[in-house]
Order: sequence, then structure tokens, then C-alpha cells
Amino acid sequence: MKIYRNIILLSFICLPFFTQAASMRGTITDNKLDWIGAMKISGGNFYTPTDWDIIHNLEGTQRWTPATHAAATPGQLNLSGPSGSVSAAIKVVGLEYNMGDLKPNQSGNVGSCEVLSMSNSTVALLGENCRSNLDFTYPSRVNPFYFTRPIVEVNEAELLSGFEGMEMGKYIGSVSLVARYEYYTSSGALTYSNVPYTFEVELDYHPSYLTAVTVLGNGIIEPVYNTQKNTISGSTSFNINASGYFNNGIKLYFINRDYTLNGPNKIPYSIQCQGACSASDIVKEGVLLHELIIVSEGQRNMTNINFLLDVGYENIHKDQVEAGSYNDTISIVFEENL
Repeated sequence: MKIYRNIILLSFICLPFFTQAASMRGTITDNKLDWIGAMKISGGNFYTPTDWDIIHNLEGTQRWTPATHAAATPGQLNLSGPSGSVSAAIKVVGLEYNMGDLKPNQSGNVGSCEVLSMSNSTVALLGENCRSNLDFTYPSRVNPFYFTRPIVEVNEAELLSGFEGMEMGKYIGSVSLVARYEYYTSSGALTYSNVPYTFEVELDYHPSYLTAVTVLGNGIIEPVYNTQKNTISGSTSFNINASGYFNNGIKLYFINRDYTLNGPNKIPYSIQCQGACSASDIVKEGVLLHELIIVSEGQRNMTNINFLLDVGYENIHKDQVEAGSYNDTISIVFEENL
């Protein structure tokens, strides 16, 4: 995160197959991860794809035992993108089965797996390569299950830190895995079947950063005299441009103090913001109203933010102002709004 301070000077086996790979997509914006096509499930930082993968070509059986994977799964997932590779804290840690309309008789125990959830048609097992002792039986030989999806653990803090300094863009990675379950053949023999599949993650990274702030304006306030009312007014404007990449605008911080032009006398002045500002009146007649304002809040995919700051005073009676030079310095801190 870069913070800019600007000074304004005022001089005024039969191998089954999946019809699609298991996938999770998400976006990282303003250091926040939002999943699309994935949902969080109970217990820890566990997620599953929203969609189930359809399984075909399974050998029919009357009795089977769910397990997870044939081997340990990788500890991290490498995602490749525009500026290189990110080792993402994403790990497949289990498997969920869906038996559709089938309602097997269930018996047995969890074995070496942990059961996250189980209903009359689904079971979610936690464990990289574990075997349950659950026993699912049907009245006749049928497809043991119809759908599966991986259970994924995401360490969000580590995942986000891995993207620090990376360029905007899509980061994609995949890993090939082998799911496994056991079943009884027509001859009554216990065997197992491997189900190879690919798990894929795609993250669309939208960083927010501030690279430069440009302030245009001479800071000279030319007095305008009202001879009828014997008052003096004057103003000047600063055209400000912030460049970088913004998904939620920028913040402007103002110091809490009296805002006066200093000279033979003190002249309180006002500061107004013109543009997509969260507040228009920042300083009113020398009094700070807002220490913080946000410009272009909620606007995404911006590379430049432009706005005006108007500085001036109105209707100061001539008897309150002696002839001379008046000046002040305004310090503003600019920061991307995350």
C-alpha cells in the first residue's frame, strides 16, 4: 500500500469419468476474496464447488464403502497468471458423494475419515486419503453414486498475502487427483475403483493501488471587492488527478486544525470538493467538518480519479482585513480505499 502526502501552498479400474472438471472460481478485489461457483460448508475453512460432477460407467453393486483419495493431495495449488506464479493456500482435503434418488441402508462407522455431514443420499468425508467403515447397501445392483465433488480447505489470509505485488489478471491452476471407493462385485469380492479427475481454480485478481497524485493550480486567491457591502471574497481551484488502479475510490485525510490564511489578520477559509465526493463541504469558514472523505467510492476498474478542490473565503468585511500578504499550507494524505 502506498500513501501519498501532498502539500498545497496557498498564497491565498473400469475407469469412470467426469463430464467436467471440478472447478472453483473467485475474485480478489480490495484484498477481499469472493467465491463464484463455490460455497462454504460447515466446519473450518472448507468449501466445495457449487456444481456436482457427474460420474458415468461405474460398475453396478449392491454394497459399497466411500473413501476419499488414493494418495495424499498437494499442500498448495500453483496458480499461473500475468506476472508469474502464486503458491495458493488451497488444498483438497476430502470428497463428497451424492447418490441422487437412491436411498441406501447405512451402517458402520467413520473409520479413518471424518464425516462432515451425512444424509440419506449424501455423505461428505474429510481426509486426504482415508477410508471410511461406512457400509451402504441397496436392494439390487445399481450405480453406487451419481455425483461427487471435492472438499477444499482455503487459508484465506495466506492466499491473499500470496497475491501481494502481483499484477492484475486471471490466475489459473489445476491438479490431477484420483478419488477412490470400495465396492462388492457380483461374485461377492471386495475391490476398489479409482476415479481420476481434475480440480481447477481460477482467481480474477483486481488489486487497488495508488501510484501518483498530480495537483494543478497556482494557489493564488485574487480578492474580489463588493463596494456596496464593503466585503471581500475570493477563491482558487485545484484540479487533482490520482492515478493507479482503484476498485473503491481513494481516501483523503485532512488535519484537524483551524484553516485560516495568516497575515496581518487571520482570514478563515473554506474547502469544497467537486466530483464524486462523499462530502462536498470539507472545511467551512475555518472549521474542519470532515477529517476523511472518499472520492469515487464504489466505482470499479478505474485507473484515474479526477476531482476539484475549491478553496476560498466569502463576504469578509473590509474592516477585518488589513492590506498585506496572506498564506497557508494545506496537507492532505491520499490513500486507496480498500
